Amino acid sequence: MRIAFAASRNLAVEIIRWVDKNKSKYEIEIVGGIAPSFKGWWDDQVKNVYEELEIPVYLSLEELIDETKPDLIFSLNYWKLIPAECITKVKKGIVNIHHSYLLRYKGRYSTSWAIINSRKDNYWKHGTTLHYIDEKLDEGNIIASVACDINEEDTAETLFNKVELLAISLFKEKFGDMLKGVDDFLEVSPKTYFYDKDSNKNLKIDQESSIEEIYDFVRAWSFKDRPKPYFEYKGKKLYLSLNELS
Repeated sequence: MRIAFAASRNLAVEIIRWVDKNKSKYEIEIVGGIAPSFKGWWDDQVKNVYEELEIPVYLSLEELIDETKPDLIFSLNYWKLIPAECITKVKKGIVNIHHSYLLRYKGRYSTSWAIINSRKDNYWKHGTTLHYIDEKLDEGNIIASVACDINEEDTAETLFNKVELLAISLFKEKFGDMLKGVDDFLEVSPKTYFYDKDSNKNLKIDQESSIEEIYDFVRAWSFKDRPKPYFEYKGKKLYLSLNELS
């Protein structure tokens, strides 16, 4: 079977290395990968890993599909929308990892919003999901999903790190099933949310918020290299973190 990757970040690095190590066991050929550049908090090593493992690197998903004709593609923290014409060209589909339990949170910043809504909904779970990609964002059939608890001490960063580990473990567990093809799917969460790429633009805290709401909001937006939540007072911004007022 011919497989390919669309990938970024550390999760992808670990999975790609694992798949390459086990390719003989599963009788697969890794025909290529893409690693779009993005200026973020991580030092993306995916392209370097492709080159190290002698996996051909392509500039776009369209080019990869047309030139290598993979049977199955894995989207590992790939942050671009995949057009329908690409999906239909891949015989066994494109499988995505999305950090949300049963796709409760669709779109961006799912870990932050899971924290913000946990107390409001009394729903203290987050997680990760393997699902097929279709034309709608984070709407495809769910192959598998696993949850972890959201603790009162969790920040977006600590919770993200927990679900990254869950995703790696779940991928390895379900890898053989995904190669064969899955047709028995899980139901999506009965309650879902969607947040777009601009849903973190307003980090101003309402001064009428309760202490718990402020605490949850600050935890939810505590992540390396990201803007901090703030109060506005007399035209100035007072930025908040869990251990200081600056």
